[in-house]
Amino acid sequence: MGSPLTENILQFLTHTELVDSRTLAKEFEVEHQKIVGAIKSLQCLGEVISAEQQTDHKIELSEEGKY
Repeated sequence: MGSPLTENILQFLTHTELVDSRTLAKEFEVEHQKIVGAIKSLQCLGEVISAEQQTDHKIELSEEGKY
């Protein structure tokens, strides 16, 4: 069908309904961008998987803010 990574993602999804791409990157010990690419490849196949894009925002104090 596809690459070993896409096969691994599909296999992983047989055991869980919902997972985020960062979790998959940690699980398979690969760069996050490779997971994103594999997900997009799976989406190109049609109704194989359902995915939605989410954006995370992190807020932290600057050095001046910590002072």
